Amino acid sequence: MRLLPAALSSTTSILGISISNTAVSMVALSQQHSHYQLTHYGITELSGAEMVDNEIIDVEQMGYIVAELMQRLHLQPTQAATAIAQALTLTKHLTMPAWLSEAEIEAQIYIDAEQYIPYPIAEASFDFEVLRFVATAHDQNIQYNQNKANSGNTNSNHTNIANGNSRANGNGSEAVTVLLVASLSHHIEQLIDTFRFADIKPQFIEADNHAIERAWQLICQQPSSYPAVVALIDIGHSRTRVYVAHQGIFVYQNEQLFGGSQLTESLQTNYLLNTGQAQQVKTNWPEKVQDVNIDNLDKEYVAQHLMPFADSLVDHIKQALQAYFQPQPQISQSTLDNQQHPSQIEPKPILDSAPQIEQVVLCGGSAALSQLDLILQDKLGLPVSIANPFDGMSIRLGIDKQQLQQDAPRLMTACGLSLRACQSVQHSRKRGLWRK
Repeated sequence: MRLLPAALSSTTSILGISISNTAVSMVALSQQHSHYQLTHYGITELSGAEMVDNEIIDVEQMGYIVAELMQRLHLQPTQAATAIAQALTLTKHLTMPAWLSEAEIEAQIYIDAEQYIPYPIAEASFDFEVLRFVATAHDQNIQYNQNKANSGNTNSNHTNIANGNSRANGNGSEAVTVLLVASLSHHIEQLIDTFRFADIKPQFIEADNHAIERAWQLICQQPSSYPAVVALIDIGHSRTRVYVAHQGIFVYQNEQLFGGSQLTESLQTNYLLNTGQAQQVKTNWPEKVQDVNIDNLDKEYVAQHLMPFADSLVDHIKQALQAYFQPQPQISQSTLDNQQHPSQIEPKPILDSAPQIEQVVLCGGSAALSQLDLILQDKLGLPVSIANPFDGMSIRLGIDKQQLQQDAPRLMTACGLSLRACQSVQHSRKRGLWRK
């Protein structure tokens, strides 16, 4: 969740640390007024034994990896933020009376825990944030779409658009939307224990998709303009997540079991390479890889490996977007005004199409593969670009800008975590860690 332990000044820097199945990445930003500077960043590749399906196997070893990366970046133990994989969390939007205090909201969640959280409350950690948004007819329709998508596909959902206002429900009382995020406690404890071995105290933990969304919002503020509706494709090792962003806000997301490992395995099988060698070939092509000699690789790589990978990726992107493009029932404002409980409204069968996607942006470990963006652009018939949240920032002297350009798509989560600490945002919640 989006938590800060206390009010921080605009120049405070918190290290964003992202731990994925394939790498540990760190980003440290500083802020003066409205300008950001990248002061440190680094990536340590994992062997595959440290993390399995987002679960840390050995927290002590992972802690040493984190500590070693900090030492390599000449960083002292400091405040840090980290993220839990979205796949390990459950997110719900709850409507509650605006007059409830924070303690009363917490108590209400405990009372209704069986309704909101699908595992015993004693084994769960959760947190919440009051969004205070205006629920228009369009917003209520998005909430309906979320329920509809979730009922048919547990990997996809539509998300409410939040802003800083409250609304009055049908009986005239103020109501707010509360964002609830829950996870099994042992997932949270794994992260805390990992940082303990690295001599770091995490200041907040949030779901990784929230950090990615924050980094995307920063990209939208860069001088290079983006259209209103963009598909952000996060190509991970074994999973690809497709987000649809409207005006910088994620309104739809879906996860597919497909990722860069398929291309790595193709190279391993065809050229009898180990995992590390295949990964190097994939990442560095068309440049040669030391100690890896493959005849006709230049001629075969695109046609026999990259193109089939891109074809499969396009198929998964289209599959992920099926629910987004399905016509959705609309709810009239008059219907909302006449209901005491808008969340219980049965939408009328008035159909409307989702806004068309105007551009595709790639991020994640395989986003920067040579020629992949051009191939996808041709196959999708849309402009395709590669995410770089550091465009427009000043870069500290000594950071290799060319290497940063290559690494930037992999750093969206870590960047979003560090951004969270820099942004001077008022929140209703100030606790540092999830409660049990």
